Amino acid sequence: MLRHIVTTLTILLLCCTSMGRAAETKGWFGFDAKAEVQGTPGPDPVLASLLVESVAPASPAAMAGLSAGDEIVEIQGTTINGTHAATLRSLMQKAAGESIKLVVKRGGAAPRTVTLTAVSKPGNE
Repeated sequence: MLRHIVTTLTILLLCCTSMGRAAETKGWFGFDAKAEVQGTPGPDPVLASLLVESVAPASPAAMAGLSAGDEIVEIQGTTINGTHAATLRSLMQKAAGESIKLVVKRGGAAPRTVTLTAVSKPGNE
């Protein structure tokens, strides 16, 4: 299958805003990611992989040990490869205080599971 790198697909799902949660504080995990998509990119692409591009200092992602270059292989038990971006976005939309589980690979190491608890984005309280 043809794969395209979507460099600006700084998937807001990973910056994590909680849509439709007016009464709750939007959650933030503190990392940005780049997605590689299967086929031609569109409004809801099917993902092939998801790589962490950056991690904010002292963020939930940093506290869990995520680093730029890590590959996220699962979010909340859903495999990245073959899943639509909108599905993953909905899994990542959390209010401050809510958690997600990610399975992450770094280099040739075995995948590991990390739990991130969303916080209010600094400066947005």
